[in-house]
Amino acid sequence: MPDRDEDGSAAALSGVRSVARTLEIMSLLREGRSAITLREIQAETGLPRTTLVRLLSTLEQFGLLWGTGRHRYIPGPGLMRWAGLARDAWELPAEARQALRDLVRNTRETASIYVRQNVRRICVAQEQSPQALRHVTRVGRESPLNAAPGRVLIRDLSEEDLTRVAKDSPDGEQRLPLLREWQREVQASGYAVSHGEREDGLSVVAVPLVDRGGKVVAALTLAGPTERFSDDRIAQFLDALKVAATAVEQSSFMMFTR
Repeated sequence: MPDRDEDGSAAALSGVRSVARTLEIMSLLREGRSAITLREIQAETGLPRTTLVRLLSTLEQFGLLWGTGRHRYIPGPGLMRWAGLARDAWELPAEARQALRDLVRNTRETASIYVRQNVRRICVAQEQSPQALRHVTRVGRESPLNAAPGRVLIRDLSEEDLTRVAKDSPDGEQRLPLLREWQREVQASGYAVSHGEREDGLSVVAVPLVDRGGKVVAALTLAGPTERFSDDRIAQFLDALKVAATAVEQSSFMMFTR
């Protein structure tokens, strides 16, 4: 007997599976991997070749993938329209953008805003440091929920969600105790600091951006070379971050975060 969803519709469940499989294929394309072959897709998804050919044809039809010959695929031109829409939707309002600029002017370090998407974090805004030696992250870049931004973003997560985050890490569920410790630290101090966790010589200070109910919806950070992040400077950075966080929280940016 075929599986059925809550409405008893096997066709509906099949449709959901097709969507999930399509998204699984698209997720194989990521930073540093802008092309993929049919053989690689089949090996990594485990889907039958006939199913893959049908799904890939649909993705090409909608411009989400582009076949370049020899069963090799790259992101399709249709994604450029979606990327433009996403960029417009996530553009910071003037008052929030000014808060980031003021933060950079006062600290001379790179300021960024991250949001959590499932078990990852994504940079949605950045103002770069004016100094030659600085940290730069591409807006839209996806990273693990680690370092100072990740610690802030997991502050309010349930044990179930923490377990999912742990499973995404190289340590698997063995990372759970560390995630719980990070949660407690941020809950107690209201901020997070990391040195060399993502990259050697890179330090990050992060504070939460919260909604009206006090729930964390984003992380505001300052990042730069560790040699410029002494304890005294971190204290100064935190003062500046808190001022900027208040300005961003009062802006219309918070109206569409969750």
